[in-house]
Amino acid sequence: MDNPILLAILSIAGGLLNLALIYLIPALKAWRAQAKTAMGADRFNFYWSLAEVAVRAVQQMYPLMNGNQKYNTAVGTMVARLADTGIVVEQEIARVQFKDFIEGALKKVKMEAGEAWKEAPAETPAA
Repeated sequence: MDNPILLAILSIAGGLLNLALIYLIPALKAWRAQAKTAMGADRFNFYWSLAEVAVRAVQQMYPLMNGNQKYNTAVGTMVARLADTGIVVEQEIARVQFKDFIEGALKKVKMEAGEAWKEAPAETPAA
Protein backbone atom coordinates (compact mmCIF):
# COMPACT_ATOMS: atom_id res chain seq x y z
CA MET A 1 0.00 0.00 0.00
CA ASP A 2 1.61 3.19 -1.15
CA ASN A 3 -1.36 5.48 -0.45
CA PRO A 4 -0.56 7.46 2.73
CA ILE A 5 -4.12 8.76 3.12
CA LEU A 6 -5.55 5.24 3.10
CA LEU A 7 -2.93 4.13 5.62
CA ALA A 8 -3.82 7.05 7.89
CA ILE A 9 -7.52 6.26 7.71
CA LEU A 10 -6.91 2.59 8.47
CA SER A 11 -4.66 3.52 11.39
CA ILE A 12 -7.30 5.82 12.86
CA ALA A 13 -10.02 3.21 12.40
CA GLY A 14 -7.85 0.59 14.09
CA GLY A 15 -7.13 2.94 16.97
CA LEU A 16 -10.82 3.69 17.48
CA LEU A 17 -11.65 -0.01 17.44
CA ASN A 18 -8.98 -0.65 20.06
CA LEU A 19 -10.38 2.14 22.25
CA ALA A 20 -13.84 0.62 22.01
CA LEU A 21 -12.55 -2.81 22.93
CA ILE A 22 -10.36 -1.53 25.75
CA TYR A 23 -12.76 0.91 27.41
CA LEU A 24 -16.34 0.51 26.26
CA ILE A 25 -16.84 -3.23 26.57
CA PRO A 26 -15.40 -3.50 30.09
CA ALA A 27 -17.48 -0.48 31.13
CA LEU A 28 -20.67 -2.17 29.92
CA LYS A 29 -19.72 -5.40 31.68
CA ALA A 30 -19.00 -3.46 34.87
CA TRP A 31 -22.40 -1.73 34.70
CA ARG A 32 -24.16 -5.07 34.32
CA ALA A 33 -22.19 -6.60 37.20
CA GLN A 34 -22.88 -3.57 39.39
CA ALA A 35 -26.59 -3.69 38.61
CA LYS A 36 -26.66 -7.41 39.40
CA THR A 37 -24.97 -6.82 42.74
CA ALA A 38 -27.13 -3.83 43.66
CA MET A 39 -30.48 -5.54 43.10
CA GLY A 40 -29.57 -9.19 43.42
CA ALA A 41 -28.77 -11.54 40.59
CA ASP A 42 -32.16 -13.28 40.59
CA ARG A 43 -34.12 -10.04 40.36
CA PHE A 44 -31.74 -8.64 37.73
CA ASN A 45 -32.05 -11.77 35.57
CA PHE A 46 -35.84 -11.73 35.97
CA TYR A 47 -36.07 -8.09 34.81
CA TRP A 48 -33.58 -8.73 32.01
CA SER A 49 -35.53 -11.68 30.62
CA LEU A 50 -38.80 -9.81 31.03
CA ALA A 51 -37.40 -6.86 29.06
CA GLU A 52 -36.14 -9.15 26.31
CA VAL A 53 -39.53 -10.83 25.96
CA ALA A 54 -41.27 -7.43 25.93
CA VAL A 55 -38.96 -6.06 23.22
CA ARG A 56 -39.41 -9.13 21.02
CA ALA A 57 -43.19 -9.10 21.48
CA VAL A 58 -43.54 -5.41 20.68
CA GLN A 59 -41.36 -5.71 17.57
CA GLN A 60 -43.39 -8.66 16.29
CA MET A 61 -46.84 -7.27 17.12
CA TYR A 62 -46.29 -3.59 16.28
CA PRO A 63 -43.53 -3.29 13.66
CA LEU A 64 -44.89 -0.04 12.22
CA MET A 65 -44.78 1.92 15.51
CA ASN A 66 -42.02 4.47 15.99
CA GLY A 67 -39.30 3.93 18.59
CA ASN A 68 -40.91 5.94 21.40
CA GLN A 69 -44.25 4.18 20.96
CA LYS A 70 -42.50 0.80 21.00
CA TYR A 71 -40.60 1.79 24.16
CA ASN A 72 -43.81 2.82 25.93
CA THR A 73 -45.53 -0.39 24.84
CA ALA A 74 -42.58 -2.48 26.07
CA VAL A 75 -42.76 -0.71 29.44
CA GLY A 76 -46.49 -1.39 29.58
CA THR A 77 -45.86 -5.05 28.76
CA MET A 78 -43.31 -5.33 31.55
CA VAL A 79 -45.64 -3.63 34.04
CA ALA A 80 -48.48 -5.98 33.07
CA ARG A 81 -46.31 -9.10 33.41
CA LEU A 82 -45.04 -7.90 36.79
CA ALA A 83 -48.63 -7.31 37.90
CA ASP A 84 -49.38 -10.92 36.92
CA THR A 85 -46.72 -12.04 39.41
CA GLY A 86 -48.03 -9.75 42.15
CA ILE A 87 -45.47 -6.95 41.74
CA VAL A 88 -47.17 -3.58 41.30
CA VAL A 89 -45.15 -0.84 39.60
CA GLU A 90 -46.53 2.48 38.39
CA GLN A 91 -46.11 3.11 34.65
CA GLU A 92 -44.18 6.38 35.09
CA ILE A 93 -41.76 4.85 37.61
CA ALA A 94 -41.31 1.83 35.35
CA ARG A 95 -40.38 4.09 32.40
CA VAL A 96 -37.31 5.22 34.34
CA GLN A 97 -36.61 2.03 36.26
CA PHE A 98 -36.66 -0.30 33.26
CA LYS A 99 -35.01 2.00 30.69
CA ASP A 100 -31.59 0.32 30.84
CA PHE A 101 -33.12 -3.14 30.72
CA ILE A 102 -35.23 -2.36 27.66
CA GLU A 103 -32.40 -0.59 25.84
CA GLY A 104 -30.00 -3.44 26.59
CA ALA A 105 -32.51 -6.05 25.46
CA LEU A 106 -33.18 -4.03 22.31
CA LYS A 107 -29.47 -3.96 21.44
CA LYS A 108 -29.20 -7.71 22.01
CA VAL A 109 -32.27 -8.51 19.92
CA LYS A 110 -31.13 -6.19 17.11
CA MET A 111 -27.71 -7.87 17.02
CA GLU A 112 -29.31 -11.32 16.89
CA ALA A 113 -31.78 -10.30 14.16
CA GLY A 114 -29.19 -8.56 11.97
CA GLU A 115 -30.56 -7.34 8.65
CA ALA A 116 -33.99 -8.86 9.29
CA TRP A 117 -34.57 -6.15 11.91
CA LYS A 118 -34.43 -3.43 9.26
CA GLU A 119 -36.87 -5.07 6.88
CA ALA A 120 -40.27 -3.38 6.77
CA PRO A 121 -43.30 -5.64 7.06
CA ALA A 122 -45.32 -6.21 3.91
CA GLU A 123 -48.61 -5.29 5.53
CA THR A 124 -49.95 -4.00 8.81
CA PRO A 125 -50.82 -6.81 11.23
CA ALA A 126 -54.46 -7.02 12.23
CA ALA A 127 -55.20 -5.72 15.71
